Amino acid sequence: MQDHLWLSAVSLMGFEQRLIRFANELIHLLNKRNPTSFKTSEHLLKEIENHTCAIQAPARIERLRMAQRLMRWLQDQKENQDRAGNFASEATAYVRDGGFVDWARNALYRGDGCPELGKAFSRILSRALKIRETQNEKFAELLVEWTAAGSSGDDILKVEDVLRKVVSPAAMHDRVLFIVMDGMSHAVFAELKENLLGDTAWVEITLEGMDSEKPVVALFPTVTDVCRRSLLCGNPSSDIDRLMGSPVLVNQKKMCGRAAPADKKIRSFLETLDQHGGTMLQPALSQAMAQPLFRFRGIISIMQRILNVDGYPVLSFDTASNTISINYELMQTQFEI
Repeated sequence: MQDHLWLSAVSLMGFEQRLIRFANELIHLLNKRNPTSFKTSEHLLKEIENHTCAIQAPARIERLRMAQRLMRWLQDQKENQDRAGNFASEATAYVRDGGFVDWARNALYRGDGCPELGKAFSRILSRALKIRETQNEKFAELLVEWTAAGSSGDDILKVEDVLRKVVSPAAMHDRVLFIVMDGMSHAVFAELKENLLGDTAWVEITLEGMDSEKPVVALFPTVTDVCRRSLLCGNPSSDIDRLMGSPVLVNQKKMCGRAAPADKKIRSFLETLDQHGGTMLQPALSQAMAQPLFRFRGIISIMQRILNVDGYPVLSFDTASNTISINYELMQTQFEI
């Protein structure tokens, strides 16, 4: 009889035994190389949800649902691990699934009072962490390639284009309240979105012909001052305008004497770099500025003499990766803009 307490839909011991049965099924699935069905775990989860004790533990039940959905995600990743993708497809995949995955992982990190569930959660988290770390590394590599190639494509929106391509067209049909929530991760947004759409009168609408899961890429560096200005002004180069009028720049050019390039060339250099997120490979920047590559090292050297006030690396050139990058925060400080 002790082994069949789970048959009771009202007793606390029956509830705990249902939790253990669900945890054991999760571990069983984790031990299988390629689970083909989640029907048993779904049935066991439904039994827990139907128990009278479930009403008193909504957060706990939600963690169980998260665990079940993460199990499905783990299997999906295993089946598609050799899938080739570009930056746009990986960014879209994160908007679609990644926010939820990170939200679910955060929920499972809280553990559970049931030792068997705690063990199952730990194993799920270990598998998910390994996959997410691999995805992060791949995403970073694709981001570098996308940036170096010109940050172009119709499948991704840049932050400076949001007002023009999303908010403004929507405002032509009705009044729009545009709210900016600073520092919100996709994991937090996924939870907020599900709560809004599930428990309130809110509905999600999209512009005709636009995917609601279309990713938006922030400007680098991804700090509030830079990204918010780019979002609201629609122009990532506003710092460059102020720099070109800075007295500090005038003094820096004087120190370079006759070697100092004209303002037009300085602006062209900075704007080209800025249009690609502030980081570019040397060949890509050289090509974008229509300058021979064999002369470009000298141009970088002159630009560093002008921009690196008192030796602070506003403009950096990493010879190992052949990458040129600009530090916007340092530029604002050194040029007093």
